[in-house]
Amino acid sequence: MADKVMWNEDKTRPFINPYNFVSTTQKVRRNAVEKGNLTGYITCTLRVEDMLALPDIAQNPDSQSFDFFPAIGNPIIPGSELRGCIRSAYEAVTESCFSVVNSEVLSARESKPKTSRKPGILMRKNNSWIIYEAEYFNQEHYEKYFDNIGEADTIRTWQVKGNTPCLVQTYFYYKKDEEGNIKEAAVCSDSDIRKLKKAFEIYGDNLEKVDGFTEVVKKQQSIIKKSLALLKQMETEKNNDSMLSIFYQCNKEGVIEYISPAHTGRKVYKNTVPSLLDNHKPCDGEKGYCPACSLFGTLSGDIPLASRLRFTDATEKESGSVSISDRYVILPELSSPKLSSVEFYSTQGKHIFTNVHMWNYDSSSVELRGRKFYFHGLPKEADVLGSRQIETKVAESGSLFTFKLYFDRIIEEQLQQLLWVLTIGDNQSDSKQLHKIGMGKPVGYGSVKITVDNICLRKFDVTSFAYSVEEKQYDEYMKEFDIEDHFDMKALSDFKTITNYSMTVREDNGIKSEIIPISYPIAEREPDIGEKNSENLKAGHQWFTGNRNKNAGAFATILPKLSNNIETLRMNALHGKNIYEAKIFNTHEYKKEQYVDLELCSIKKNNRINIKMKYFPAEIKDDIQTAIITQKKVYVSFVGTRNNRKIFHFYSEKISE
Repeated sequence: MADKVMWNEDKTRPFINPYNFVSTTQKVRRNAVEKGNLTGYITCTLRVEDMLALPDIAQNPDSQSFDFFPAIGNPIIPGSELRGCIRSAYEAVTESCFSVVNSEVLSARESKPKTSRKPGILMRKNNSWIIYEAEYFNQEHYEKYFDNIGEADTIRTWQVKGNTPCLVQTYFYYKKDEEGNIKEAAVCSDSDIRKLKKAFEIYGDNLEKVDGFTEVVKKQQSIIKKSLALLKQMETEKNNDSMLSIFYQCNKEGVIEYISPAHTGRKVYKNTVPSLLDNHKPCDGEKGYCPACSLFGTLSGDIPLASRLRFTDATEKESGSVSISDRYVILPELSSPKLSSVEFYSTQGKHIFTNVHMWNYDSSSVELRGRKFYFHGLPKEADVLGSRQIETKVAESGSLFTFKLYFDRIIEEQLQQLLWVLTIGDNQSDSKQLHKIGMGKPVGYGSVKITVDNICLRKFDVTSFAYSVEEKQYDEYMKEFDIEDHFDMKALSDFKTITNYSMTVREDNGIKSEIIPISYPIAEREPDIGEKNSENLKAGHQWFTGNRNKNAGAFATILPKLSNNIETLRMNALHGKNIYEAKIFNTHEYKKEQYVDLELCSIKKNNRINIKMKYFPAEIKDDIQTAIITQKKVYVSFVGTRNNRKIFHFYSEKISE
C-alpha cells in the first residue's frame, strides 16, 4: 500500500526562513585578559523601526494581556536586553565563544521507528543497571491469555487520542527460557540512564503544553512523574526490586543505541551542544579568554571573570519621544527553538539543497550551523487570541530611547570594536543596519537602530587627584579603524547581510512591503479517515513531519545556506517584482534530466544564466522548442539557488504568445 500523502507544499514560492546562521569558520583565539586605560561611557540613541514588543510578564504571569515594560511608570528597555543583543553581535564578528548554551542535551522525536527496538524491563542489580527481555500486551489481549492480571510484572499506561480520549493499559512481563529463567538483554551505563531520565523529563515538559484532554493529560503527567521518581530512587540503591518498563535497541556489539519510555519515541543523543561546539564552547579560563568574555565577562569555569561593561536601561530620549500603542497587539503563536530539527540547525558535510539523506546529531561529521540571527521583516498580527498566545502593547515606529554604556579599563581596540558593533558600522540615524531585541523576532518585531551620540572618557590624575571628562565623537575613533584587522570577515559579511533591513523589506513612497514573505515553512496534512478538520492539520510541525521521508531516508529540503537566501532576496528585489520575462536560447541534458538556458530580459546587460528547470509540465516541451526558434518570451518566477544553480518556475504553463 502506498504511503498516504502527509503534506502539500507550494514549491513555486521562494522560501526565506525567519532565521539563518552566521558562520563560525575560525578557531576561537583565547588570550590573557589585557587591562587598558580607557574608562568612560558611550551615549546612544535607539530608534524603533516598526514595532517593539517588550511585554511586562511579571505584571501578571497568568494573564495573556500585558502592557509595555514596565506596566507602571515610563516605558524603558532593560539594560539586560541591550546587553544580550550587543554581546551576541560582538561574539559573532570577533569569532568568540558561545557564551550561552541553552541546552546540553540534544534529542529528537524519530519519525521512523526501528523494527529492532524491543520492550524491556529495567532493574538495579548489584550496583548495575540490567535490562531484561520482555513482551507486552494490551489489556484485552492480556485478559484473554492470562487468568491472573497480577502476574504482570509491570504496567504501562498510554494515552490514546481519538473521538473519545481514553487510557489503555499495556502489560509487560519477563521473557523466560525453556528452564524458566528470565533472560538478561543488556547492561546500561550511567550515560544511558541519564538519557532515559532526560527522555522522561522531556515527555513531562511536553505534556505541560498540551491543550485539551485535561483529565487524560493529568493522568499521563502523574504516570511520568511516578516513573521518573522511581528511576531516581533506583539510582540511590545498589539493589532494588522495582521494575521500570522501557524500549531499547542495541548495536552488534551489544552497546545500547536507544533507550526511551516509548517505542516510537524521543531519542536522546550521545553528542551534546558543548561537544559539537568544540573550540567554541564557553570559556573556562584555563587557556585564557575569547574577545567577548574578556570584555563582557563570564560565569563559566571555576573563577568568574567580571564584566568591564555596564548597560543602563534605555529611557525616553526626551519627553514624548516614545509612543506606546493604545491597543493590544495579538502576537502570532511563538515557541522555543527546536534543536530537534537537525536539517535546520546542523549540517553534515557539503549538501545540495534537496533530497539529502537523513542525519542526526550522532552522525559522523555533523556540525552546528553557526550563530542564529533573525531576518528583519514587517510585524505580523494574529486576528484571534488563542490559548497559547499573548497580546501586548508595543512601542511604535519612530520611538526614540536613550541609554549609556559604561566601560572600565578597556583598550582602544575594544572600544573601536564596541562602537562598530553598536552601529553595525553605520552611525547614520536613517541607516537600515538594524539590531533585533524584544519578543516576536521571528514575526517581524524588534528591529531597532542604535547610533552613538558621543563618547566621554574619564581621566583621573593620581598625583593631583584631579578628575576630568573628555568628550569625543564617533568618527574620531572610527576613521582609522580597519575592520579587516579586527574582525572575522566571513562572519562580519554574514552578520551585515542578515541585519540589513533593506535586504528583506522595500519601501516605495512611504509604504513598506516584504520583498519575499518571511515565515516558517507551513504545510497542510491531509486528514485521516474520520478525522475532523482542525488548525492542527495546517501547522509548522506538519511541514517538518512531511519533510522527513522515512521510506527514502532523506530530507526533502534542508535550510538553505545564508548565501542562497541572499541570492533569492536579491533576485526578487530587482525592479521590485518576482515575475520575469525571459527568452530560452538553449536546452541541454544533465544526469538524464532536461534543462533550459534562459536569458532574463528584465536584467540589464542581458546576463545569460544557466537555469535548472525540468520540462514540467511535459506538454510544453514542443512549445519550448518553438520558443527557441521564434524567440518568444516566457514568464518565470525565481525560487532560489540550489546546488549553485538558479531555479526558476514557469509562471504560466503556457508559452507567451
